[in-house]
Amino acid sequence: MENFCKKGKLENKNGYDVCRAVDWRGSLRYDFTLLYAKDSAGELPRTFGHYHTKGFAELFGVIKGETMALMQKHGREPNAIEEVYLIEAATGENLVILPNFGFTNINPDASQDLLLSNWIDNNVENQYGFIKKYDGFCYRAIRDSGGNIIFEKNKEYKKIPKLVKIKPRVIPKELRNMDFLNNPDKYSELLTIKNLYEKN
Repeated sequence: MENFCKKGKLENKNGYDVCRAVDWRGSLRYDFTLLYAKDSAGELPRTFGHYHTKGFAELFGVIKGETMALMQKHGREPNAIEEVYLIEAATGENLVILPNFGFTNINPDASQDLLLSNWIDNNVENQYGFIKKYDGFCYRAIRDSGGNIIFEKNKEYKKIPKLVKIKPRVIPKELRNMDFLNNPDKYSELLTIKNLYEKN
């Protein structure tokens, strides 16, 4: 997808590109991520993934393509996962990454690039340490030789619960002003899996 970063700062990653600071709304920063398609067997293209500074959320929009966002939450130990979800979202849908969850976006389409937008408080720090230490997330999305997508457990983790597939609900009107990105504690009752997602 040419010229997706006409405004902002382009960052070239491994298999994807990020365009930072396309727009601003106060301290909220608007970015694009372009995740390239891959038509061969092996792990599907994904962003490196990260956790956020404790307590903060992020709002993604799918501009073109489909995403599988893997979202996990650990307990006392970072390699002991308490909850893990696979969010499946298509063009025009929005998804909220909940506070205290790590996440990665995956492009499941072998022939189409995935373009995402995101809003996040610019004061939030991305934390990559646990993802580096455990060589990714607790599940890996793999395309087998027959073209099927399977999810393999990452043996670096000592506790991995069942993967729960979910899809986004329409974002509640109370969250649409995006103040929850600046002040997530005020919206803790709304920032839940049950409120924002349904089983897929």
